[in-house]
Amino acid sequence: MAQEMKKDRENGNNLGLNEDEIAFYDALSDNERVKELMQDDTLKRIAIELTSTIRNSISIDWNLKSSAQAGMRRTIKRLLKKYDYPPDEVNEAMDLVIRQAERMCSNIDPEDIVNHQNEKVAEDIVAYK
Repeated sequence: MAQEMKKDRENGNNLGLNEDEIAFYDALSDNERVKELMQDDTLKRIAIELTSTIRNSISIDWNLKSSAQAGMRRTIKRLLKKYDYPPDEVNEAMDLVIRQAERMCSNIDPEDIVNHQNEKVAEDIVAYK
């Protein structure tokens, strides 16, 4: 198992992806049919954009609120469509990506989410205290 993990890490380094991006890349390329239809570079771009998009749109309780989940699903579906991900494989990919997003978010400190959301406001939060 340790050798397999080392090999996976080396493959990720060869792709030029970080851990989260590798996880999405693996989820997207898990299907043999997808590997046949899509190039690695395209899958890498999707994984990079997915990681960025999910990090920018998560909230502390996104996985508990159905409206937040629906928004995340729409975002992911739009992104897959943008890169012409095979339509008959989208539902399976969506499920894998959502599960991976949940895992990714469970590794993020809630304080980081709050701080990131505060960066999006137009004015300094101190002005409201």
